[in-house]
Amino acid sequence: MAIDEGYGHCLTLLADGSVRVWGVNDNGQIGDNTTGAANNRFVPVTPVGLDANAAIKVTQIAAGYQHSAALRTDGSVLTWGDDSFGQLGDGAAGADTLTPTAIGINQVTDVKSSLGLATYARKRDGSIFAWGFNTGNAQICLKVNNVIDQNLFNRLTILHDDNLDGVLDAVTVTRNYQKREVCRVTSSCSPFVLAQALAPLAATVSVSGRVIVGKDTGLRNAVVTLTDINGNTRQAISSSFGYYKFDDVEAGAAYFVSVRSKQYFFETQIVNPTEDIGNMDFFAQTPFGGLKGR
Repeated sequence: MAIDEGYGHCLTLLADGSVRVWGVNDNGQIGDNTTGAANNRFVPVTPVGLDANAAIKVTQIAAGYQHSAALRTDGSVLTWGDDSFGQLGDGAAGADTLTPTAIGINQVTDVKSSLGLATYARKRDGSIFAWGFNTGNAQICLKVNNVIDQNLFNRLTILHDDNLDGVLDAVTVTRNYQKREVCRVTSSCSPFVLAQALAPLAATVSVSGRVIVGKDTGLRNAVVTLTDINGNTRQAISSSFGYYKFDDVEAGAAYFVSVRSKQYFFETQIVNPTEDIGNMDFFAQTPFGGLKGR
């Protein structure tokens, strides 16, 4: 038996020549013809074609950063998962492979992976073959828990000792919320820290308007509700002349504004204010039950 660990997934080779994989499956590295965080595997599963009944057994496994490889008894190599840098050895780069697939190399006796960005094979005659990442820079990605919300995720950054002076500096990063990854391209593997940037104090604005029935009659005591994208609500009651107002509304965020009345129907509006809004008016539609009230 053998076991190898990638960035977030593990492979194990059993005595019967079958393979089991579990863990993160963002790029199809599990090998069961699925991909994405929804298909992460929390118990071992068998990659397609690598079960105990396979005609050609596996003798060695290798786990890369987000890809996997297996050596079979006939000297052939199978790869699957992330192929961003050509690490699958299939002659192309970019498209993930979701099941173990044979590549064009044979008479292999050993297969390894290095930092998940490249794959290496040694043939029977002692020659070495390598494919995948081949530049002075590497992309380092730090992964966070799936339960983190996007507002917090967007404030995450990486601190890195770029100058090798023992000081962790804030650096330019890319973020992928779907994969819950914050990434940094670097030529140095000096210490990294995932940090939360302090949220700046948001500017605030006011949102106001009037609730109107008929041509220009204000509706009193209508309930106006302001709802943000997280479901948090604030309410205001329209005045005798139909006016309402929300102060201290965070600028730049999206909100749903709705009006509730026992007598009238109003269409919900969406607003993304960057400055004070004073004319967000609501006009009554067909009254409930066809009556305008008394």
